[in-house]
Amino acid sequence: MRMSVRQLAAATVVGLAALVPAVVLAAPHAQAATGPSGLWNFTVAAGSATVADLDGNPQNISLKGSWSRGTGYVSFNAAPAYGQANGSTFSPGDLEFAFGAVLRTNSLVAKSNPNVIQGGMGNDPAQFKIALQPVNGGTAICVLKGTKGYMVAKSTRTSLANGASHEVVCSRQSGSISIAVDGYVNTYALSPGTIRLTSGRPLYVGGKGSTTTWTDQFRGQLDCAGVVSGAGARAALMAKMPC
Repeated sequence: MRMSVRQLAAATVVGLAALVPAVVLAAPHAQAATGPSGLWNFTVAAGSATVADLDGNPQNISLKGSWSRGTGYVSFNAAPAYGQANGSTFSPGDLEFAFGAVLRTNSLVAKSNPNVIQGGMGNDPAQFKIALQPVNGGTAICVLKGTKGYMVAKSTRTSLANGASHEVVCSRQSGSISIAVDGYVNTYALSPGTIRLTSGRPLYVGGKGSTTTWTDQFRGQLDCAGVVSGAGARAALMAKMPC
């Protein structure tokens, strides 16, 4: 669900550099992404633990741990609770790409950084993820790590832990990275370089696998998630949401 806002605050980026970002309202884009993609609507049939890939790729998400099924969503509860998918889609290399989710949560634990969707782990040479921070009532961040370093971009939108639906999309395009929350985009003139995930790493949603330590567990609901690679990726993914 998209929300409209009258005022935007300044954005912050922590990483290789700190720059003043451009803040724009996302606009329609006629160019569709040309690379591989995955799109998941978290409507799960009774008795199933599978979220089908709506793009028709053999990259379904398998749900594991403490999760529960709702009408059009999946709730992730006590750690570990997560979903995972395997596929080459999730290693974008040098391509323009975007990844995102539609989420709801009521609260965030102090000093936590729950992961919503991620490819790669923190100690891998490459990673991308969306996480939430408990500051200012809930703030979305993007992490992008590649051959040029590790970067964290923070959205200007806050108070996301309010029980309402929020759409969060992160993207890397030529020479810049962006984070969009509810249709509003903060763009930074930074690039993480080539993002090539460690072979065999799945894409995770809701948490980072079966570990019970430092789980970065997301406690809330997911309606939709997606990954798109290729020209115009951000606009293409945003056009597909909320799945």
